[in-house]
Amino acid sequence: MSMISPLDEKLALIYSPLMPTAFYNLLLEKGFTLLDCHPEEYLSSGGLNLNVLPVKPKECIMIDGFPLTKKQMEDAGCTVHVFEGDALCIACEGGPTCLTNPILRG
Repeated sequence: MSMISPLDEKLALIYSPLMPTAFYNLLLEKGFTLLDCHPEEYLSSGGLNLNVLPVKPKECIMIDGFPLTKKQMEDAGCTVHVFEGDALCIACEGGPTCLTNPILRG
């Protein structure tokens, strides 16, 4: 999760400096729209601005405090919910995707 977070079937938030060129180009060939997150937020957060949890297409949860990244996703048509992650995520260096657990449904 330190280089890509899917937001919809063909939409992803990325940090391109970490992406292999072949993977980046493959996503473009497959018709993906890639939102390259703001590098200053990525570097200052240790990548936590990119740790976004999609809960349904174009709706996601992220840690509050990364307004440039949030605006990018909203400008792409996403609904972005935020939560204070100071104690739970930032101190432990884990984002919302680390707080999930699979559920087996009948």
